[in-house]
Amino acid sequence: MIYLLAVLTAVAWVGSIMYAPALPAIAAELQASNAEIQITFAVFMAGFAFGQLFYGPVSDRFGRRPILLASLVIYGLGTVAVAMAPGLGALFAARALQALGAAGGVVLGRAIVRDIVTFEGSARGMAILNIGSSIAPALALVAGGALAASLGWRGLFWLTAAIIVVFYIAAHLWLRETRPPAARTRHGIADEFRGWLAFLRSRVFVAFSLSQGFFNGALFAFMAGGPFYLIDQFGISPGAVGFLLALFPTGFLFGNLLSTLTSKQISMANQLWVGALVSTASGAFFLALHSVDGLSLLTIGVLSFTYAFGIGLHIPNATASAIEVNPRLSGTGSALYGFITFGAAAVTSILVGLVDDGGGGGLFALMLALAVGGLLMTFVAVALSPKRLTGPGETPP
Repeated sequence: MIYLLAVLTAVAWVGSIMYAPALPAIAAELQASNAEIQITFAVFMAGFAFGQLFYGPVSDRFGRRPILLASLVIYGLGTVAVAMAPGLGALFAARALQALGAAGGVVLGRAIVRDIVTFEGSARGMAILNIGSSIAPALALVAGGALAASLGWRGLFWLTAAIIVVFYIAAHLWLRETRPPAARTRHGIADEFRGWLAFLRSRVFVAFSLSQGFFNGALFAFMAGGPFYLIDQFGISPGAVGFLLALFPTGFLFGNLLSTLTSKQISMANQLWVGALVSTASGAFFLALHSVDGLSLLTIGVLSFTYAFGIGLHIPNATASAIEVNPRLSGTGSALYGFITFGAAAVTSILVGLVDDGGGGGLFALMLALAVGGLLMTFVAVALSPKRLTGPGETPP
């Protein structure tokens, strides 16, 4: 079950970033500025964040399976609309619809994992989900860079729509319901707001959510600003851009793999600390080397990998710990956690267009500032957390 969820969760990321290597080409065709095209990331992340507020509570009430299938339909329709967008305004609207559908796979994947495993095992379960969410973007970015010239950016979205259809069929055939009727909530909209407020009153939940929000924001800042920087400063092709961007999800993958493999030997708290420190140190090296003109394609590749590696080690433990604040409302908690973490990505996708003109200085300064924020929030979260974080985890059933 968890491995099927990992694949379904991964599909959401294909539509979100496969087109990244083609961003300059989209700007040229639609006669838009770099900052305007970078807003397509912000629109997607905003729709992704708000969509999660909807899916979690609704799935707590009506079950996971039907809501997940409905989200895949919305995701497919939005992707087709992106492929057919005649102008920038239509592109923004279509990306928002696409994001609302894509959000379902991510938030419901986390909620289903929490339905079927213990708290200690959920960190490993989240890591397995994130492994799928790492492989797919890496492959999508490489494929997007390689296919951008032959298919065009619209063709990339038609390809994404076809992938969504395949995985809708797989989910319809093999995904079972994990939220039995007896466990479903029976409350209304006012009660949902009270559920969100209950999570927001938890300092532990807020600290873990903000820690991952900062790190997530830094990653998507590079996804939005990196293609313009790499092409402007190094003159490389979209294919090479896709390969370099793919090192981010690849590093994320290896961080999740390490978290999974060491969950019985290394405490969740220590994994959180190590992940946060590795990402922050990588951000510092990015900015320091850029300031002395020491960045090359090789160093950018290495630092991209290590930056994302730290995030990959951090995120499964932060996610599991945040949702554990109220396991009975795991869908609501997962939704609010996603709203915070991806809302941060929406903000930083806009900020990078304001602070960086393609030269990289503003981009790397923003990434370091966000990493430091993530490190500080990790310190707060671990300090406030129960002692069970200090022991090794368990393997989920």
